[in-house]
Amino acid sequence: MPAYPSGHMYNGAVLCAKHGNGGCDHLDCGHGGSFVVVYVDVDTDHVVRASAYSSETRAWGATTSVHVDNFFEDRVSLLAGGALHFALEGGRSILKYDLSRHRLSVIGTPGDFAGMVMMEAEDGGLGFVAVLNGCIYIWTQQQQEVGTTIRWAQHRTIELETVLPRRYRSQSGEVIGFAEATNAVFINRHEGVFVLDLNSRKVRKVGERGDYRNILPYMSFYTPSGRYG
Repeated sequence: MPAYPSGHMYNGAVLCAKHGNGGCDHLDCGHGGSFVVVYVDVDTDHVVRASAYSSETRAWGATTSVHVDNFFEDRVSLLAGGALHFALEGGRSILKYDLSRHRLSVIGTPGDFAGMVMMEAEDGGLGFVAVLNGCIYIWTQQQQEVGTTIRWAQHRTIELETVLPRRYRSQSGEVIGFAEATNAVFINRHEGVFVLDLNSRKVRKVGERGDYRNILPYMSFYTPSGRYG
């Protein structure tokens, strides 16, 4: 793959080339299938550049750019609604890269949600979860009417002291992961790492406190039949 010049900070993602047309179940596309690499970086003047590499053409596409107010948050990107999303520091905005139009734009959030973790909403759109003042907030983007601007809607709020055991009811905490398959939130607190099931509202401790920034939950491994052994 041809090298791409890097900026002050960078992020990216590797996608199946058929991500947008429903032609792949994404179970075995990593073995010889076509792929796309999306690379984004930001310079010291807060100008973001982005480009996509195609394994089919073996070349980088045209570069697009946009000005942002902050650098990237230390979070993984999210694929939702035909676009890649990257959280920016401070939690006031999200960088969006449209995969079909190859364009960058900036989405404002409804407040200062530093340390938020993005998630895919039930309708396939963009959402995020964050801890603020002892509460878990879940926001999703919703389109009110056809042709109108997409707005943020507060989907859910949970007070941590109502779900945590009494001995764990300090107000500090940070969301470090979200498991879409089980609708569970991972929270890092002074007492350790907890997982909250949003459906049952049950909480369990899964680890000791550490300097964690991201958790990448997985349910199982997939081994293609006939390829190994």
